[in-house]
Amino acid sequence: MAGITRILKKLFRTGGKRYAFVFICQEGELEIKALLLAASLKRFLRCDYELVAALPAPEETWGRPGAATLALLARMGVRTVPVVNEIDPPYPLANKIACLKIRSDAAKLVFIDSDILCMREFRDEPRFAADLNAKPADLQTFTSSEDVWRVAYNAAGVPMPSERVASTFSGEPGPPYFNSGFIALNNGIPLSDAWVECTRIMNRIETLPRQERWDDQPSLPVAIHKLKLRYDLLDEQYNFPAHLRRLDANQPPPFFCHYHYPHVIEREPQLIKLTGELVAAHPEIGALMRNHEGWRALA
Repeated sequence: MAGITRILKKLFRTGGKRYAFVFICQEGELEIKALLLAASLKRFLRCDYELVAALPAPEETWGRPGAATLALLARMGVRTVPVVNEIDPPYPLANKIACLKIRSDAAKLVFIDSDILCMREFRDEPRFAADLNAKPADLQTFTSSEDVWRVAYNAAGVPMPSERVASTFSGEPGPPYFNSGFIALNNGIPLSDAWVECTRIMNRIETLPRQERWDDQPSLPVAIHKLKLRYDLLDEQYNFPAHLRRLDANQPPPFFCHYHYPHVIEREPQLIKLTGELVAAHPEIGALMRNHEGWRALA
């Protein structure tokens, strides 16, 4: 009874459902990005939540984050869980698909790319009752041909959707195509299994475009429609492409900023300020930055 009372009190303070924010942390530069992300989430999340760092396995392929990194994650209350890439072990972006299998008691599982920073207070919103929330892709990096999309859907045995969605930066219309850097999924939906299946099917079709950096993204909408998920299209406030668009100092910052590279942080005063504050609060991050050439200026 006491446990139930504590949960109810916590929900009353924060409001809404429980979220699990999951991100990749692997040996090297991604340690810096994962720690900055975790620190920014700790600072700005105003919902009931847990943080989970996914450690790609096996260590022989991906290495192991350093002791200082793991210790800081533990101090920030971040749970660490191993994940295994089921598609192509050398292909790192497919690790995110395995993250959607992580067990949690949260109602909403949120995969978030490690090169993202939370920039302002995030609370539960009614829109996150949808099966899935994701932002359309910044650019149409797969194909502008509906015939090519139709081949992919037909191969997976899925009817091609009639809905057309514009990419958020270039404005190119086409079948639904999402940026996979921020995916909020109702827990218990087997999207990971469907995503793996559709990726394998599409990878066997020689006539489909081959762009290794985005091979995880074209199969995502096919998997979503295979499961007939009810989805909500997020705007750039939830996955802001700072590598393509400058932040507006006269507007509130986005909830989540996708900076991609440290040099993008260096050109944005708001990101410089936030990164400096996070490093000041967690000097271990600065120590890691000084060991990576691209990050030294931000240490």
